[in-house]
Amino acid sequence: MRSGLLFILLCGCLYGQQAGVEGIAVDSITHQPMPRVHITLRPVTADGPNAEVIYGAISKPDGHFSIAGMKPGIYFVSAQRNGYFHMAGKSQAGRSQADKNQKERLDTSVTLHDGEQINDFTVEMTPRGVIAGRLTDEFGDPVQQVNVEAVAAIAGSPESKVPVEMNTSTDERGQYRLILPPGKFYVKTTAESMRMFSVFDESVYGTTWYPQAGRKEQADAVEIKPGQEALAIDIRLVPKRSLKISGVVTGLKDNTAGASILLFSNPEGFSLTSAAEAQPDGTFTIRGLTPGHYRLMAKQTLAGKTLQSEVADFQLGSSDETGVSLALIPGQTLSGNLEIEGDAAKTLTEKLTIRVEAYSPHEGGRPTGSDVGQDGSFQIAEVFPEKFRVKVAGLPENAYIKKVRAGGVESPDAVLDLSSGVDGARIHVTISRNGGQLEGSVTGDDGEPLRSPIAFVCLASTPADLGGGDFKPVKAGEKFTYHGLRPGRYRLIAVDGQQFTGEFDDPAAAFRIAAEIEIHEGDRITKDAKVIDVAAR
Repeated sequence: MRSGLLFILLCGCLYGQQAGVEGIAVDSITHQPMPRVHITLRPVTADGPNAEVIYGAISKPDGHFSIAGMKPGIYFVSAQRNGYFHMAGKSQAGRSQADKNQKERLDTSVTLHDGEQINDFTVEMTPRGVIAGRLTDEFGDPVQQVNVEAVAAIAGSPESKVPVEMNTSTDERGQYRLILPPGKFYVKTTAESMRMFSVFDESVYGTTWYPQAGRKEQADAVEIKPGQEALAIDIRLVPKRSLKISGVVTGLKDNTAGASILLFSNPEGFSLTSAAEAQPDGTFTIRGLTPGHYRLMAKQTLAGKTLQSEVADFQLGSSDETGVSLALIPGQTLSGNLEIEGDAAKTLTEKLTIRVEAYSPHEGGRPTGSDVGQDGSFQIAEVFPEKFRVKVAGLPENAYIKKVRAGGVESPDAVLDLSSGVDGARIHVTISRNGGQLEGSVTGDDGEPLRSPIAFVCLASTPADLGGGDFKPVKAGEKFTYHGLRPGRYRLIAVDGQQFTGEFDDPAAAFRIAAEIEIHEGDRITKDAKVIDVAAR
């Protein structure tokens, strides 16, 4: 008997004491208790809420609920009831005095320690709102099966943080209806969805913002209060100017196999916009374009050999771009040598690989590289005229690329401009072992410890770095570290892992509001990163 009791006590010590949450569900407007609210708590992992483990309860007629038998950890809190949105929950337990003074501050997660019983958790439910209207073309005819989306107008507002799908499709009469949390919203059509339907093959429309705006800056925001319906929010599609680019590809090696024409837009990284096939005589035309900044290139691959043109970089204005000439040429060999600054030995002891990749990443700019010989020499095959960023794999700890020289001229930021040709070019790469170092923790925007279980951190030198998704995951209570940093000015960006989708809609906006850090060679910097509002996407 005593041995059995001892076993039970040992089990209790091994698994820890169970925790629990007790509280009340209320209407956020009337502050009256709410019955029949389904409250669920899911353990949060580095990958997000665990859908396989759920603790839950339904609030009683007096609004009270109680959940027991929970393991210690961080839990994502959600609640449901028809006609309402769960904006957040709150508890005074375990809060700092600064948090307690901010009555309006709400949480979507709760942390339970071993054996902890929280008995004052409040779940606030807000009556839903509705935005409804009709979508028509420029002639006033209804447009069906087109996506309509609401976008929170105010960064950081409660409605911008509610995890709800804010989009729908128009019906056969062009009508739409969006069920939303109360707040201010911009309403827009999504141009990409229009291309799915043949009715739009010839008519070209841009994304249109309510009531009839081609840009968000020209749109009207719609405000809905709890329980309110904003009707007659009608949108009339804005036709966009349809332009074309045409020209000829020269240097084709087989008049039966046309070259692929690749068109890229967005100067912050150049994503593939369109692809076309040149005719056997080399002529090509790309239609349905809007004014903007574009890059154009041609490629032809035969029997494993690639021919590629230089990249044509131009601004498409109010008229068509005609007479574009793209000359195909074979790749050429780029030679050079590498040295590690301060190393007296003539022979490299590290195994290094040097690569060059397109400075503005795009599908046509595949990286190419070569191992570095013990004497520091290297030869990179199949390099085409372009701007390249030089990278070295296998660097010693805390080392960075200090200098890149081509023809005796130093290239800033390890960017090599070979747009005028590769043949005969030779580069020299200098490595320093004394790069900067940065470490720190992630905090909330108030400087208090981050309550979310995970955050993502990026050290960016340009907004384009954010578009590349170069983010480090940082668990709560852990530190982030960067080594081998090149001297320069950076922005330290941290985002809450529970809100971040993996990319920013507007990297430049996020870059602007992030903290700036200047790093010199050999610096050892400790600096915490405050999360920025993910609504700055």
